[in-house]
Amino acid sequence: MKDEDNISSGLKVNSVFNDSFFSIVLEQQEKLNLSTEQIEKLKKLQSEFLKETLKRNAELQVAEIELNELQTQDPLDLGKVDAKLKQIEAFRTELRLAYIKTIETGKALLTPQQQKNLALLEKTVLMSLDQEYWSESRLDQQIQTTLKEQFKDQKVVEIETAEAIATRLSNWAKLLGFFVGTPLVFLGLVLGFFGIKTFDDLQKAIINSELILNQSKTLQDKLQTLKKESAILESNSQYLKEKFTDYQQLEQELSRLATKYQDPEDLITFKPSAVLNPELKNALEESLAKFQKYFQNLGYKSQTGQIGVDIRPDPVKGFPIAYYETSKNQIVLSESLAIDQEVLFREYAHHVLITLVPYWGQVYREIESGLADYFPCSFTNDPVLGEIAAKIVFNQDYIRNLDNNFKFSDFSPNAPVQQRGAIWGGAFWEIRQLLKPEVADRLLFSTWKTVTSNENLNDQGENFVKSLLEQAKSVERGKYTTQIRSIFAARGLKL
Repeated sequence: MKDEDNISSGLKVNSVFNDSFFSIVLEQQEKLNLSTEQIEKLKKLQSEFLKETLKRNAELQVAEIELNELQTQDPLDLGKVDAKLKQIEAFRTELRLAYIKTIETGKALLTPQQQKNLALLEKTVLMSLDQEYWSESRLDQQIQTTLKEQFKDQKVVEIETAEAIATRLSNWAKLLGFFVGTPLVFLGLVLGFFGIKTFDDLQKAIINSELILNQSKTLQDKLQTLKKESAILESNSQYLKEKFTDYQQLEQELSRLATKYQDPEDLITFKPSAVLNPELKNALEESLAKFQKYFQNLGYKSQTGQIGVDIRPDPVKGFPIAYYETSKNQIVLSESLAIDQEVLFREYAHHVLITLVPYWGQVYREIESGLADYFPCSFTNDPVLGEIAAKIVFNQDYIRNLDNNFKFSDFSPNAPVQQRGAIWGGAFWEIRQLLKPEVADRLLFSTWKTVTSNENLNDQGENFVKSLLEQAKSVERGKYTTQIRSIFAARGLKL
């Protein structure tokens, strides 16, 4: 008997492996036309597998002994028994896997043609083994042995009867072998492929199958539990997403409120009106929000917290109206003028400038009017103011144009504030062309905030210009102060 056919402690290496691969390959090396190198590698692979199998079988035997010890304990620790069973199955799996890997490694050493020849040889060898097993002499021998064992201590049956029975059974076995032999050969091939040759192997395979089925059921139960938990997690995830969205919206609202607190803006309230349709209201709100932001960037902070807007029907007689009503802190616009955003901007600029400096004389009313023209024009980057409103109301191209060369001597001191304000607005636009727009805007706005009530009553605007020049010293180290002075001197203002 070959060394690899037995393992320590009576453990037997898979006989199908020996017979159907290495034994066949090495014994039929001439028919397979194996090279010397292939033979050496196959023998080395066979030896390594035998050593590895011996080692793994030893581990398996130790684990079986430990399992028996656990089963004798009282009380029985099912947790440890379960763990040990899993360990034993793991050892068996490793053995089976090592067998499969070794077969594949061995086959890989053969050429494709050698592999085909090997397959034919394996079928021939296995069929011959099965035929030998079911041959007449083999059947007679098995029957005789069985009868001998069953009746060796009994004398109730005559020898002649036994022989007759043996003969009859022999005839039946021959017939049975004819009909059953072929399926059993095929079954033997299949079982041999999976390492099952003896009844003990088959019994173990059945036990393993039951364990696998139990484990499969356990895994299915766990899978169902995981699916339920997954559904719960998905539901919780959706809930958290919704809450996170709410949190983001709340965070944005808090950020907006914080910004509003740091840089308060005027809350716009529209007075109900028959001519204020939703489209017009939305357009006015959107335009005014942008203009408010423009003033906030200049450093404006609301002094009143809110401002009203009253859109009225056009008067039956006379011209449409547009003005800022100081006593009620509201902007009043006729319906036809409300469609011109620059008219709305000018009245809101009045609100900003007047709430910052509420008391002033005639000259500062002119300066304030010029600034109320300038800021909307600078915001729209166009020196022409009120083109839409002018065509509707006055049938002319515009209300005012700040790109002008007006002098203070061009209009009487008693002329309308808007006319003389156009002189100041023209000067401011020149400054904007001299400096960057955002620099000019901040310079003029910060200068207006320095105005006091005493100055409003006692000068002709000289103090405003002097304050402007003082503020201009911070722009590129006063680079433009001389030019700014010249702008006002050219328009006839004595400094």
